[in-house]
Amino acid sequence: MDIERLTGVGPKRAEVFRAKGVRTARDLLDYFPRRYQFESEERDIVELVPEQIQSARGEIVATNYVPGRRGRFEATLEDETGKLALSWFNAAWLRNRLSPGTRVRVRGKVRSFRSLPQMTQPKWEVVDDETPTTDEAMFRPIYAATADLASDEIVAIVKDNIDAMLADVEEWFDEALLTERNLPGRAEAYRLVHMPTSWRDALAGRRRLVFDELMLLQLGLQIGRRERERRLSAPVLRIDKTLDGRIRGRFPFDMTRAQQNAVFQIAADLKSGRPMNRLLQGDVGSGKTVVALYAMLIAVANKMQCAFLAPTEVLAEQHYRNLSKMLEGSKVGVDLVTGRTKRAGGGVGAAMFDQTDIAVGTQALLQKDIDFANLGLVIIDEQHKLGVKQRGHLMNAGTSPHYLVMTATPIPRTLALSYLSDFDVTTLDELPPGRQPIRTYHLKPRERKKAYDFVRRQVEEGRQAYVVLPQIDDDGLSDTASVRKHFDDLKKKYLKGLRIGMMHGQLPPDEKQQTMADFRDGELDVLVSTTVIEVGVDVPNSTVMVI
Repeated sequence: MDIERLTGVGPKRAEVFRAKGVRTARDLLDYFPRRYQFESEERDIVELVPEQIQSARGEIVATNYVPGRRGRFEATLEDETGKLALSWFNAAWLRNRLSPGTRVRVRGKVRSFRSLPQMTQPKWEVVDDETPTTDEAMFRPIYAATADLASDEIVAIVKDNIDAMLADVEEWFDEALLTERNLPGRAEAYRLVHMPTSWRDALAGRRRLVFDELMLLQLGLQIGRRERERRLSAPVLRIDKTLDGRIRGRFPFDMTRAQQNAVFQIAADLKSGRPMNRLLQGDVGSGKTVVALYAMLIAVANKMQCAFLAPTEVLAEQHYRNLSKMLEGSKVGVDLVTGRTKRAGGGVGAAMFDQTDIAVGTQALLQKDIDFANLGLVIIDEQHKLGVKQRGHLMNAGTSPHYLVMTATPIPRTLALSYLSDFDVTTLDELPPGRQPIRTYHLKPRERKKAYDFVRRQVEEGRQAYVVLPQIDDDGLSDTASVRKHFDDLKKKYLKGLRIGMMHGQLPPDEKQQTMADFRDGELDVLVSTTVIEVGVDVPNSTVMVI
């Protein structure tokens, strides 16, 4: 049913609803309250409780208008028990509506002001002795509203039409499952979300609708996965004891138990003939890159190419250096593709990718001029930095390659995809021998000097440190620290005398490269940076990170 046909809507309100994306009765049913507020019953002024939304009535005994940019109108409301201060901003028009002697009822959040209770921007209505009191507390839904359509208007429209809207809601599950999961029916869930009488009602309705969304997501992922498995095939990448021994021989250490388990699972995926879709998660230092290299060498031995995608140039260049070092003396070709190498004319194109074995790069690997001859394995580090379409570009390149995601910091979307079976999950749950456990400390802002005294002691012992901040410049809107300001503070105050460098995304690529090289080579003691350095940046001499 079109939104305009609902009781209480009409053409004018329908246009406002349509601007919000609400075009039908079903859309309105899915237009959930953004929050809820509890409003107590009407009380005498002396009984008003601070920090609660309440109602009171009385007589206006004084008014005042304070001119200015926001034009504040003030009034004093009095009943038999006390006085209540009222104020409204941008409300010069109230001078003609509220005057001493007017009896009104007001509703708003109560605060204390100069020993008096106060309401700011309360709702109000003129009353008389015949106007009944509101004796019941209310649990009120609050909808996202506009100047042309208030939340209370939406509440009234929903209330007038809820029964008709719920008549078309179908139940998806049988009664036994609902009982087992302690879930209300689907129609009842919508009623509880839109017209609750308590937090318990609202949460029960929301829990059922969230259950439905997750069920649909899981079904969609499972159907998509089965369709991929039915429709797509991937290169069969075989491994035997000889190849396994040759690969392990490139590592100057024995794999941990967790790494052994990871390569076993990955090898089984690679030889299955179905596209691998596996998440490899583990703390920084747990050895994810070694596991990834094992998989890549299987692909190379089977005459297939690999794409290793990192979210930043700094991290891509680090992976390139580490892989090149570990493969030194072998016949495996490793190439680096970033925006910087492309601008420098780094040999990008079909000819290059006819010959390379492992291409390490940023999103530059996703450009149209990149053409893999025989792509068999895609590895993505910190996949949440890339969009779905970006990942799909490589998934659809040439044949259907195997897909391995690495992350030290799985975000909710990654966890959801894992839990709901779009990824198979492998966890590296132990650190290699010799890796010291990471100690994390939480300090309050007033203890900043204590943190930087620790950094200074580490530098005096020959170590280095990162200082990571969320933004490049102050935005003037929050207290969030910025790289440029904090860099100056450290140089002039907390870490005066130390060699401090600065890194952020707005620096020219060559300057970023040089700064990172200086830090890696020990020419800088402290690197102040945004998260452009990423969690995986590897400078072994750096022993502390301040965030």
